Amino acid sequence: MNYYERHLGDYAKDTAHLTMIEHGAYTLLLDRYYSDESGIAAEDVYRVTRARTAAEKRAVDAALREFFIFCDGVWTHRRVEAEIKKFADKRRSSEANKVAVRLRQERAREKRKSLFLELKELGISMPWSATTEELNEAISGARSRHLSRTCHGDSHAPVTPPVTPPVTAYTIHQTPVYKDKSSNPPLPPLPVTSGHSQADQACVDAGRPGKAGRIRGGSIGGGRAVHRERMAGAVRAESRVTNTTTNEVYP
Repeated sequence: MNYYERHLGDYAKDTAHLTMIEHGAYTLLLDRYYSDESGIAAEDVYRVTRARTAAEKRAVDAALREFFIFCDGVWTHRRVEAEIKKFADKRRSSEANKVAVRLRQERAREKRKSLFLELKELGISMPWSATTEELNEAISGARSRHLSRTCHGDSHAPVTPPVTPPVTAYTIHQTPVYKDKSSNPPLPPLPVTSGHSQADQACVDAGRPGKAGRIRGGSIGGGRAVHRERMAGAVRAESRVTNTTTNEVYP
């Protein structure tokens, strides 16, 4: 034992009558007893206490006779023996606990190793500082997702339909190119609305603003736009056009 408990109250009560030299002898005997965890042989008592003079030897003898028991050539002490036994039991329990802790640590390391290997097979990377609970949660989540994909068939199929349907290119705004402009028939002139003169009609045909005011509820410029739209309709009805972007021919 490297230390022992010394209760000052109990010691003072039991040794109040000792002289100073007897206190020293008794203390040296206790220190040696606890250090070796065994009794003191009779032939070693003076050497242990370093008693040289007759007075020192008498002090040693007085301490032995009052506090120790002589048995088979060895001086023993009941209180000291009880403390040594208590310390030995505690030491065995501590050693057993250390062994148990070491085994638990080894099992925990093996468990974490197997968890990291399983995560690697599932294609999941986790930091080394992740707790065992976090590793188990990651594995459970991966297994659940795999089971869900298996139950629903194709694992690559989307879970929900796309938000918007596929959209085709809108090309009606592109300018058509006629294959044969010379074959297009001449466009008919826009008929004159009642209340307007031939001069206004001539201005519309020539693309100039007229003097007669408005036709068809709009200006002559507006009438020109209507006329152009009619011309384009006539061309689409009688000609085949080609898309300038895709070179696709429309009937």
